[in-house]
Amino acid sequence: MPLHLHRCRTKGFTRPTSSHWTAPDKKHEHDASVIISHSPPPTSALSFPGASVGRGYIHVPVTRRATPESTGLQRRGPASQDLGNAQNGGYMVNILDTGSIELWVDPDCSKARPVNTTSGASDSTNGVNNPDVDANFCKDVGRYDPKKSSSAKSAPGLSGGSTLQYADFTTATVNYYQDTMSIAGVTIDNQIFGVANASNQTATGILGIAPNPLGFNDTPEYPYSLMLSNMQKQGLIQSRAFSLDLRDFDNTTGSLIFGGVDKSRYKGALQQVPFETVDAKASDGSTFKQYAYWVKVTSMSFSAPGAKSSSKSYALPTGNSFTADLDSGTGGILLPDGLTSEICSDMNGTVRGANCWVDCSARDQPLGGITFGFNGDNKITVSYQNLIQAVTQKQGDGKTIEFCYLAASTTGIVSDPPTYILGAPFLRSAYAVFDWDNQNVHLAQAATCGSSSDIVAIGTGSNAVPAGDGNCPSSWAARGVVLNAGLTVAAALLAVVVML
Repeated sequence: MPLHLHRCRTKGFTRPTSSHWTAPDKKHEHDASVIISHSPPPTSALSFPGASVGRGYIHVPVTRRATPESTGLQRRGPASQDLGNAQNGGYMVNILDTGSIELWVDPDCSKARPVNTTSGASDSTNGVNNPDVDANFCKDVGRYDPKKSSSAKSAPGLSGGSTLQYADFTTATVNYYQDTMSIAGVTIDNQIFGVANASNQTATGILGIAPNPLGFNDTPEYPYSLMLSNMQKQGLIQSRAFSLDLRDFDNTTGSLIFGGVDKSRYKGALQQVPFETVDAKASDGSTFKQYAYWVKVTSMSFSAPGAKSSSKSYALPTGNSFTADLDSGTGGILLPDGLTSEICSDMNGTVRGANCWVDCSARDQPLGGITFGFNGDNKITVSYQNLIQAVTQKQGDGKTIEFCYLAASTTGIVSDPPTYILGAPFLRSAYAVFDWDNQNVHLAQAATCGSSSDIVAIGTGSNAVPAGDGNCPSSWAARGVVLNAGLTVAAALLAVVVML
């Protein structure tokens, strides 16, 4: 989820605002979250129970949080969630967001729901039941209180705080604290993060894991050292790199691995794709370099539900490519004008408003999808199980009707140059290794072959990311064929919770 940052203090970095959402029906969607625990009496502010530590890496389990039952319109999924001893343990669920920078906690629960753009009032009947904007859920997951942490102190040089504004109009005003974070028995000392004193439209904080907006080299620092950089500086990992395995909608477990790669979670070789730098234009007309997980998409093709191979290639914008951000905090894929309507037509779908509505039977097909190409032969296919989202609606007679739509649309972000995003559906279909030090991402088709992990540490230097194929054979089915198995949520370390 793109972040616009406005500093309230007189010193420090100010990032120009360059874009904003224009479509009022775009909801604050998040696909992954992290669970952070704080258990009194504290010796550290934020702890992450449940992770495991290997030689040079930290493995964080990923679990999807189910959507509770609701009347009205809701996303398809299991109807219960288990956050463990959330209130007594002080757990806080935080969105894992590769499209933003900062870690902050403690949202304002009274303003958790989105604002109705018509009435201006808090929208408690917004159609889609999303726990991320539910005030009761916000209250249940606990709070971080710096007064109860013996190691907490105000962050030096950041006394003025910040106002964080995201592209969907979610905002948070935070004060900065410095404290110790604990991950599987190891600690990150003197980590700086925000504690909200005001926020809107979210029931959770956010763990931003995007790079320094001034550049990947961390010079000058952000204005403080981001969590991944601190982990490397303190010797917990060898390189500023992490791998992300979000899983598809119908699979329950995944991982975030700081400093490591799990070879049992992809097939073929990890292919290197360099990060691009975007020359963006601010609202005042000035230009600036925009650093993020930008990658150049060089091809797109279509294979029908159930088809083994692509039957059609799409014409891309001028230059036969477009640059898109790999953003786990965006719930869909945002494309250049014309591509979504063409995909919808090929799917025999119907365009209504901003959405393409399609036959729900396509979602259960093990083959087919939209394939994105990067630098020639490097291709990732987004399966229809990840690309198609389902919602159900209870009728007056008590019966339930299911509708399905493509989680892909023409970008609603107004910016110069245009902002395109490969969001959660893409990242559920890919195994991605983000390498800050070498300014590239390594991508492979996600797969699962076996229940055990085979984690290899990421080293140092230009070839830090391990080479060679993943353990899953090339003929191994992509994860999209896995059927719904029902979910529980582990109240565990940085447990990434993929949201429905």
